[in-house]
Amino acid sequence: MVEAAAHLVEHVIPDVPVRQWVVSFPWRLRYLLALDAELCREARKVFLRAVPGFYASRARKRGVERGRTGAVDQVQRFGSALNANVHFHALVLDGVYSAPDAHTSPSFHAATRITDAEVAKLLFTIRSRVLRLLRRRGLPSEQGELIGRRDEPEETLLLLFQTASLQGRVPPGPRAGAPLARLGRRPSAERASMHHERAPDG
Repeated sequence: MVEAAAHLVEHVIPDVPVRQWVVSFPWRLRYLLALDAELCREARKVFLRAVPGFYASRARKRGVERGRTGAVDQVQRFGSALNANVHFHALVLDGVYSAPDAHTSPSFHAATRITDAEVAKLLFTIRSRVLRLLRRRGLPSEQGELIGRRDEPEETLLLLFQTASLQGRVPPGPRAGAPLARLGRRPSAERASMHHERAPDG
């Protein structure tokens, strides 16, 4: 991981402003992305087309034609509780490169301040395209039951554990449905009480 980061900094990412973009999904969609590698790839493409398109559109409004940006992205498959949580991170050049012709070196045009309204519009674009992707594949989108009927008890149990993980909940057991402990958070009162009442070893 350190070697990859050093390579990106030293040999790939130019010396220009960079912005991190992160997109996460409703838990129903996280479930589908976690189980369907092809769907995950297609949703990732939606993200990586929408963000550069956003930069190019903003640049055109400033008179910069044919602007192109660049990005390095990763699929992160877990959340702060180490639960299943598929979401995408991307380091994107915060602006665009453009050149007046093929014989001129491209110059970088840094992006102006991005507003909350622009981010909301971009999010709506990504959401709309992902929903179209789901419809084309005949998959449930924002509503509906995800766990279908299964003939094998082991398969049903696996799906129950996957669903609980995606929701950030404790799977079947004595604390079923309780929120998972997350990195960096203080334990809940219930967990603190359980720890306090536990008899010392020996």
